[in-house]
Amino acid sequence: MQYITKQLSMPTDVENWIKKNQPKTWELGKDYHDGYVLLREQLRQEQKGLCCYCCQILETQATVEHLKSRSKFPQLTFDYQNLLLSCQESNQCDNAKGNNELELTPLMIECDIEITLKVNGELNPKSKRAEQAINLLNLNNIDLCQRRKVAIDNLFSMDNMLSQENLELMFGCIEYEQAEFYRYVLNKLVLNGYS
Repeated sequence: MQYITKQLSMPTDVENWIKKNQPKTWELGKDYHDGYVLLREQLRQEQKGLCCYCCQILETQATVEHLKSRSKFPQLTFDYQNLLLSCQESNQCDNAKGNNELELTPLMIECDIEITLKVNGELNPKSKRAEQAINLLNLNNIDLCQRRKVAIDNLFSMDNMLSQENLELMFGCIEYEQAEFYRYVLNKLVLNGYS
């Protein structure tokens, strides 16, 4: 998990549709598919192509996640500040969270400090709320740890150990989302020290 700065607002077309239709439930994907796609793409850009929780590259299948659940906070159903984009992997992230509430979220800057990364790819909680988030979202499952470990190994295998020039060259040669995932891993390592 990494801090996400919400700098945008609901896409105008979607906001206008919501005002006009005043939907009572979240069925945007069914009722206004084009708007749902527009919203998903804006969230994807805002999150630099990464899942809001596991920070893996979002493939074509991604879901609009309500940080505060619709069942407990219906008034936030269409609040853009409550919307993130999550992967749809089974048993992790949004699918694991369900309607449970997180004590530490990607909208809290502290998540960058309270969740550290070990060189073996495992996330290390530095607080009880970080531990709750990691466990609830299943962020230390074998697959995620292995993906982070591969990224760490790739970063450390470069000649001339992570010079700014080498990083820019490497990031320029790979797709945007892959570069953002490597930046996430590198930032976690640098921000929190190597463990």
